[in-house]
Order: sequence, then C-alpha cells, then structure tokens
Amino acid sequence: MKWNKAMIMSIFLAILVSTTLHTYGANPEEPHPGNAMWIEPSAVNLTDRDVGYKFNVTLWINLTDVPDPGSKIGAWQAAIVYNKTLLNFTRYDFTARVGPEYPSAGAKISEWFKKAGTWKTMPKFDRGSFNVTHNYLLPGETWSPPDVGEPDNPMAPEGSFGSLIWIEFQLLDKPTPPYVDYVQFITTGVRRCKILDESNTDVSGTFSFYPAVCTFGAAPPPALNVNVTPPAASLQVGQIQTFTATVSGGVSPYTVVWINHTTGDQIGTGNTYNYTALAEGTYKIFARATDQTGATADSPLVTITVTELPPPIGAVIYVDPPEIIAPTMLPSSTFRVNITINNVENMKTCVFNLTYNPNIIGWIGMNLFKVQDQIPTSKIFIDDEAGFIWTKLTYTSPITVTQPTPLANIQFHVEAIGATPLDLHDTQLLDPQNNPMPHEAKDGYFATLIRDLTITNVTTSRNWVYQGWEVNITATVKNNGNQNETFWLAVYYNNDVIANYTVENLPPNNETTRIFTWGTENVPFCKNYTIKAKVPVLPYETNTSDNEYIDGYIKVRIFADIDGNGIVDIADIYLVALSFGTYPWDERWNPDADLNRDGIIDITDIYLTAINYGKKCP
Repeated sequence: MKWNKAMIMSIFLAILVSTTLHTYGANPEEPHPGNAMWIEPSAVNLTDRDVGYKFNVTLWINLTDVPDPGSKIGAWQAAIVYNKTLLNFTRYDFTARVGPEYPSAGAKISEWFKKAGTWKTMPKFDRGSFNVTHNYLLPGETWSPPDVGEPDNPMAPEGSFGSLIWIEFQLLDKPTPPYVDYVQFITTGVRRCKILDESNTDVSGTFSFYPAVCTFGAAPPPALNVNVTPPAASLQVGQIQTFTATVSGGVSPYTVVWINHTTGDQIGTGNTYNYTALAEGTYKIFARATDQTGATADSPLVTITVTELPPPIGAVIYVDPPEIIAPTMLPSSTFRVNITINNVENMKTCVFNLTYNPNIIGWIGMNLFKVQDQIPTSKIFIDDEAGFIWTKLTYTSPITVTQPTPLANIQFHVEAIGATPLDLHDTQLLDPQNNPMPHEAKDGYFATLIRDLTITNVTTSRNWVYQGWEVNITATVKNNGNQNETFWLAVYYNNDVIANYTVENLPPNNETTRIFTWGTENVPFCKNYTIKAKVPVLPYETNTSDNEYIDGYIKVRIFADIDGNGIVDIADIYLVALSFGTYPWDERWNPDADLNRDGIIDITDIYLTAINYGKKCP
C-alpha cells in the first residue's frame, strides 16, 4: 500500500476525535504478583488436536509499582513471537469496547486502559501482524491528548490490572511428541516489549514476562524462579560482598543479569556479583534470570545497608608540613620538614624510613628534638644517591603525648624543578617490651613547578536539541606545565554546570579529551544556551586567560516540535506518521521523528508527540 498525505492525516486526525467510555472488569485465572505481563492460558495442550485447530490466548498485565518519580502508565507495547512452522497467527483484537450508549459505540480499547477512567480520545494504535516473514506480533496502546477544553484522558495507575488483547492461533503442523514450544515475549533489542510511564520512561525493566507453553505429549516445565544469597547485607564503605543467584525451573540454560532497583541500570552479569560499597546509604538490587525460551523472573529485592568507616583513632607518625608546593623554590633553595608523632602512649622506640626522589631534592642535615627532657640515642643510615633516610630513636623513659610532638627535623636542598613524595614507611612504634604499637603513618609531598592548564577546543554533537534529548559536548585540555596535574574539567550551559570530570595525572605537554552528556530535561525550551568549558585556576598558575573556552550556543526546542516552528501541532504528527514503522536505513526515515532515539519510529514516538500536542513557545 502506498502512503499518501490524505490517508495518514485521516488516521491521525481520528485519534483526536472525542468519545466517552464506561468501565467494566474481569479477573485473570492465573494472576501474577508484582509488575508482570503474561499470557493465559499459560499452557496449551495440543497433543490431541488436529492440524487446522484454532485456539485463543489472552494477554494480561499487572501493575503494582511504577518506579519513582512515576505513578502511572501511559503506553504499552507487547512484542510476541511464536514458532511459525507450528502456528499461524490468524487475528487479534483489544479486549474491551465502548458501549452502545456512547457516540463512538464499538470503538476498541484494552480492558486495562478502559478501567483507568473516562477517555475523551481513543488511545489505540497498533502495528498489526508480521507472521508471514517475521513470526511476531507488535500490538500496543498509547495515551493521547483530549480535545481542546476537555479534561485530561486517564492513565493506568499503580495497583491496577487488566487484560490487553486476545490472540487467535491456528495449528499448522504437529511435531513428533514429546515436544514443547512457546508463545513468548521479546524483551531486548529495538523491537521489544515497552511500558512507558507518564514521563515516557520505559519501565519494562521492572516487569517480569511470562510466556505460554504449547505441549505435544509433554508436560510444561516448572515456573522459572531465581533467589539470591545472602538476601541482605550490611557493609562499611570500601567493603565487597559477593551475591549468588540460584535459578530453577523454566528451560535451561539460563542467563542472569543484576539490576539496580532504583535506577533500573544493569550492574552485572552471571550467577555471582561482587558489590563494592562506595558511599553511605541504603541500596537495593535484584537478579533477573532469563531461560532459553525468553521467559524472565526476578529475585526478591536485596537490601544493602552501607555505613561509613569509623574515623581513624590512635597513634600517628607523619611528615609536617604534609605538603610544600612552592614554584619560586628553584634549584639551590632549601627547606625543612619535621617527623612528628601524636596520640602516642608508652612509646620507647621509634623507627622510620623516609624516601624521596634524589633527582628533585637532596639531604643536607638532620636535627633531633628533646622530647619530655630526653634526647634519644639514635641510629641513622642515609643514602642520598638512593634517596632514603632510615632512623631509629630510642628514649630512656617511655613517652606519652596527646598533641603533635616533633621528633626530628630534616633539611633538604632543591636539585631540580619537579615534585617528589616524602614517603614515610616501614615505621615502628615500640613499647618498653619491644612490642609493636598500632599506628598510622602519613606521607609528605614537595613540589617546585610551573603550572598552566589550557582548554584548546570545545565542540558539540548538535546545534539544536529537543528538550529532554541529550547532547554530547567534547572538550580538550592541555597541560602546559612541568608536572603531572590532577584537576576538574567542567562544561556549562550559560552559567549552569552540566557536568564535571576529574582528570588524573595529566603529564606535562600532554592533552586529554573528554565527552560530556548534557541532559536537557529541565532546561527551558525555545532559548539559545551558550556552551563553554572551564578548568580551575591552579595554585601558582600565572597564565589563566585560557582556562575557559566558549564554543557558541545550542537551541533547545519544545520536545516533539519536529519542524521547529515553536509549536507541537498536527504538522508534527504528520511528520511522525510519514516515517512510522521505519528504521535508519529506510527511505522514509526521519531522525528528528525518532523522539526516543531507539532506532525505530513506532508507538513510543507517536505517544510522545501526542502527550506534547499543543505546547508552544511562550
């Protein structure tokens, strides 16, 4: 069939016709808890049926919870696949109709959407069947805006359930029994099941999908099930916990993925997952198992409580000051550091080894302090070519201190411009019985250097974007100084921060490029925004004029304003319709109509245009 403008416009104008529905309900025979989509009956025994036999199945949905901040569902799409050598899809339809007492009597709608409330504009869209070539179905429904002046159409709320469609199949062939096959869901890829909340977030990742089994002289396998051990964990920051998923039922082999319940992101694969506690808080994860048929099952939620590590207490030995950064300290300059202790009780002996880069600094001398009227006996080994000072100090009487107390003062001279750690290691604090005392050792740092950061380029992936779309911003920064630099690189729209990234240890005369993603969900539309990048002014940096780079501006359009004229209207619906059902390689493909950028213009893009219909620039 050849598309033309008149045909497309008539289809989509029909979407906006006002109508009124009444509600009724029915209960499934095989209800599923939680967020679930399933087919009833779940098992069809075709052992004694002849070729040509026809049977019906019904698609159901249960909505327990929409992940925050959502609370309703505005669109759904089911991708159902079957064995076309055994079965032939003959027809399907939605499970409810408008009653004869309404002007649009007989109009079709799913029972689930019908139960949501009074619809002023019919929500139906579907893609029909593709059994001849592809052996899959792709039915769906989406919310659509009411006529001008009418109240909003409803959306399916949390805590609701209902039937969606019925499907008729015909038996084409009978395999040699025992044999099992499935009518199942496609949950991955571009052509897949989708369930969209009121803000167009696809929450299908929180749903379990249950297929129907067709048996020929064999019993169906037990239901797919997955559990996680341990079922909960309490960790401190930095600790790692291994979780194990155990899968049973269904048809093996299985695949397992691990999912962050809050974000819906996949965080791991395989039967085990090592969770690293990164920050204080309460986190929830779960395992999702998929069997050979494509059936999925989710484990109970695993709650992980993370607490901060207790602050360090007890004895400490450290380099004081901990950091000396002085670009004016040129070769032949000198400086001093102390080796200091604190919170030490009953210490008889102190041992430490201080190492440094002898190409940057060299040892000159060392003085010992009197501590509590005691000058220690000492053993000192110095190798200035290797860059270390090993020292053992022994006191006549044990020392107890509760405030910073220096033990030794070491003088260095600067050999060359650069930086070096003052690494305090192999330390020992010993009591009168020569037993080691628990303690912490803290290093020092010295640097004399030139510091200069330069942003050399900033580019953007687009010069305009729909509100809600993402834009990639690429920024390049160069280290024109003479030491490795760690710093933040940030990008902005006007004066608002988009994101920042920590660049670690960028060597002198090297540059690095970073790509930032700007999400424009909360950015006001119909405006131009200046894009720029910044790096900080480093201590002792003198040339700061190139620490900021302005690229130009990006225009943010109203979401779904495909033609860019400042209003979402019938012209934009027409543009989506022109490309409906296309992929990037199709002649009718329009990338600006692929509103969710999933590589296909389908029910989701229609839904997005519908819910934004009538928006315009202020």
